[in-house]
Amino acid sequence: MNGVDCIIIDPEDEYRPIANAVDGQIIRLAASSGHQLNPFDLPVDAATNVGEVDEDVLAERVTALLGMLEVMLCTTSGAVASRGLDAHERAVLDRALYQTYAASGITRDPLTHSSQPPVLRDLYDTLAGAPGEIAASLRVRLERYVDGSLSAGLFAGHTNVALDRPFVVFQTRELAEELQPLAIHLIAGWVWNRIRRNRRPRLLLIDEAWSLLRYPEAGAVGSGAESSDPAVFIDGIRRQRQCVARRRPRRSAERARNRRTARWRSVVSPATNEQRHTRIDVEAVKRSRPLADVVAASGVSLRRAGNGTFRGLCPFHDERTPSFWIDVRDSRNEHYWCFGCSAHGDVIAYVMARESCGFVEACELLAGGHVPNRTGAAGPKAGTSPLRWEHMDPSGPERAIVRLAVEIYQRELWRNARARAYLRARGVADDVARAQRFGYADGQSLIEWLTGSSGMDASGPTPLQVARDLGLLIPRPPEWGPGPPERELLRDRIVIPELRAGEPIWFIGRSLDSTKAQAGGRKPRPKYLSLRGERPVLGLERVVDQPSVYLVEGPFDWLAAVSWGLPAFAICGTHFPTDRLPALKGALAVYGVFDPDRAGRSAAERFAPQIGTRWRPIRLPNGLDLAELAMLGEQGRETFRVLVGRARSTAWQAPSAGESGASS
Repeated sequence: MNGVDCIIIDPEDEYRPIANAVDGQIIRLAASSGHQLNPFDLPVDAATNVGEVDEDVLAERVTALLGMLEVMLCTTSGAVASRGLDAHERAVLDRALYQTYAASGITRDPLTHSSQPPVLRDLYDTLAGAPGEIAASLRVRLERYVDGSLSAGLFAGHTNVALDRPFVVFQTRELAEELQPLAIHLIAGWVWNRIRRNRRPRLLLIDEAWSLLRYPEAGAVGSGAESSDPAVFIDGIRRQRQCVARRRPRRSAERARNRRTARWRSVVSPATNEQRHTRIDVEAVKRSRPLADVVAASGVSLRRAGNGTFRGLCPFHDERTPSFWIDVRDSRNEHYWCFGCSAHGDVIAYVMARESCGFVEACELLAGGHVPNRTGAAGPKAGTSPLRWEHMDPSGPERAIVRLAVEIYQRELWRNARARAYLRARGVADDVARAQRFGYADGQSLIEWLTGSSGMDASGPTPLQVARDLGLLIPRPPEWGPGPPERELLRDRIVIPELRAGEPIWFIGRSLDSTKAQAGGRKPRPKYLSLRGERPVLGLERVVDQPSVYLVEGPFDWLAAVSWGLPAFAICGTHFPTDRLPALKGALAVYGVFDPDRAGRSAAERFAPQIGTRWRPIRLPNGLDLAELAMLGEQGRETFRVLVGRARSTAWQAPSAGESGASS
């Protein structure tokens, strides 16, 4: 059509011959077609053109969804709708829509719009957790589109179609009659989201558009504002298209340079300081050199610990009991983790650490079949035994040093304004920090006390010797230059102890500047650092004999749960042997709250078969962990309530004989 793209909504299958004649695309919407359109999709450029548009994309989409829901939830009598949504129902839906987007990590901030949008079932679950009779009524009226007779073929999931050709026909003939006007709303709004800033001549033909007249308030779908005229639905798309076309889209040179896939890397030649486009297929490198083979070839003796898992002595620190684990169950995500020193990564990271080289050099070494350096591989250290913090003698010297260290760290926290400011910036109130006996390791107070004290008794070891054995003091790196031979392990860290009956038995340190590069070109400090040995469960006493408990990932995630009054415990990471989880026989439900990254998803999958039918995984919004969600204040708390309700609703929808209907 002379360079004009044509998009047709065809309820009678009248345009199929034309589409076949011009090699067009036919998208058949029916229960058996498998084609799906998600009305919750945001414009495809909503995240890529941040700062270039001035409209509130999320508010516009919510308004459009309200208009579509007007059509879905009204009842019909004859040819005209007899009942729509009143003001109270629209207010409840408006709030539920924003909560549903927020639960998927999408807010009015354009930077969040690249997250995967929710689907209709997510709105249904949000209404399930909302209080009041209005929300319950709306949920009942929405149920037939989620689980009932009208649930297949249109709202079943995420969008899986695309506009691939100049001539596209959406064929809706097989849909039920009452779905025809709804299909017009859905298709036209979805098409508008796809083409709104792609400047090209187009013709949108809506056949049988008269069916919209049955729904007096349906015009809000396309207009971006509420209206009682259904014609505004169509005219609004035309006016918005003209308005957007007057804005010339801009694309910064920086963003254009950064548009590259994660799989291919451009390499800068150190010799010429010029960019040479050496293409490294990272995934191919990993496939050709399995992690377990590379680690074993570097001199680490591995023993099979289970299906797809291995363990051995860590090559990055001295130890007697193996704490180095390799997980190769997923060939696309082979990784290692040390419970003693927190070293972790994939096969490339392993070679980088062993060879002290960069990313490119590590890839080249692996591609060339190089075996990593065997020097430095740790062997058993004579005279040492694994530290079992939970089983130490409460009256012994080790526990005394732990108590002493916590007291010193506590004192230094309230003397250091920078450490207190960090806690407040992370949303930790002073009363919570005092109750949990938080501290700060300044790097000198503990070692000064230890070096100036004598033995605990005439025949026992000195406090300095006990602190060395516990790992509180470690050798000072020689590259640091002149200075004392030892330093504190947790220097410049917030110290979070695990308390049992009010007494500290172990602690973990959180760096205040984990992303800042250190002097001398050294790598940034690890975010968390804990004492070696068997890591206790953080917050164990809070979950004993509780009907519902929350398993969280990190210490600050645990603090967020504590501030909300939740019975929660933290495993301080994602790699924690499931046989050391606390006894949860009395818990009817165990909610898993992990970060929304690949490691978090993998951990949730590992715990599921161990905990069984009581497992309730909670999917946090993309890019936010629980601690960051708590920093949003009441909005974050409300979002978490919605997520918990969604996890509970999912469990109710798939009951098992083992639960006997006792979900919590």
